[in-house]
Amino acid sequence: MQLVSRYNYGMILSVVWSVLTVVELEEEDFHRVFATMPFLERVNLCCAGQLKDGVLEYVMSRESHIKHLILDATNLVTEDCWRRFFQTCGSKLETVKLSYLDCAFNDETVEVMVSNCPNLRRLKLTDCWKLTYDCLKSIAKLDKLEYLSLDMRHRHEEGHPDYRVVNERDLESINALLKARCGGLRTLSLKHFKPMDNSSLAIIHETARHLSKLRLSHNETFTDAALASLFTDWPNPPLTFIDFASNRSLEPLFLMPGAGNGDNSDSNSNSNNNDNPGLGSDGFRAMMSHSGEKLEHLTISSCRQVGFKALEEVFGEGQTYPHLREIDLSFHTRIDDVVMRRLFKACPALRKVMAFACFNIVAVQPPAGVALIGGLNAHTM
Repeated sequence: MQLVSRYNYGMILSVVWSVLTVVELEEEDFHRVFATMPFLERVNLCCAGQLKDGVLEYVMSRESHIKHLILDATNLVTEDCWRRFFQTCGSKLETVKLSYLDCAFNDETVEVMVSNCPNLRRLKLTDCWKLTYDCLKSIAKLDKLEYLSLDMRHRHEEGHPDYRVVNERDLESINALLKARCGGLRTLSLKHFKPMDNSSLAIIHETARHLSKLRLSHNETFTDAALASLFTDWPNPPLTFIDFASNRSLEPLFLMPGAGNGDNSDSNSNSNNNDNPGLGSDGFRAMMSHSGEKLEHLTISSCRQVGFKALEEVFGEGQTYPHLREIDLSFHTRIDDVVMRRLFKACPALRKVMAFACFNIVAVQPPAGVALIGGLNAHTM
């Protein structure tokens, strides 16, 4: 937090500590925070369920210095108050991160936010139940946007009135956003974007040139061939963070075309496999060839079509990934002690390996300083 020096630093720390550690804050406590620290630039309040319209009204009544706004579970703020807040204080905002909003914050509010926050560089909206893919049309207008994180899980969970609806208009909205903003983004995180398909990957390949973090998770449409094409001859610098969790078909693997025994997801053994939905062997090889030298965090959990041969090759003799610190390989039943030993050797900076439901990891000993979570002695346990 950046504050004017005439305010007592010890008092400020005590207030900040209370905000971060006390769960049951009341409305007057939030009033006190903003009254005590009028030059506050960074606001990060978790579990702020008692932050109501009156608190934002108080902020609007004074000259606001807030540049970075991160709020969680502020469900008692009304739609009208959100819109007036952005109209009053939006010109200074550079960061907006909102999560777990059930009762307010719809597509129209996003449009008001975009219209009044021209300096937004970071935007994160997760578990905002009233949002639809139509809000992407507004977000596409944020010219200065560099960090974008969106989660549409709520649109596809059973219980939502439209959870089964995936239409062409939603795909058009997604692709229009990618075409408009991908060229300037440093972080792109899209979770549970069910309408995305191979055409979306092609747009990222054609337009993204500054990405360091890419999350495209929980998709059932991307094919291995398209994922391989994304990373092949891609002018974007190597990524440091990749999360492709649960990019897979929901059909049982043995029912998919071309599936057989053994390494049934290795496209070298069957050319049909890289047309199946999900990250497979070719995509994994291309990903590591493009970004392996700089990669620090990798998540490919539940990408069950990555074959044993591909894992052996990527982490084989002579391969080194000097910066890789964390990797999540959960639900890869083909991974065994042999692959894990190669992984440990190829990744000297490794600190954490997630391997839940990797039942063939039974006797490998991780190096000192490496946490192996799940997998170890799974059969006997």
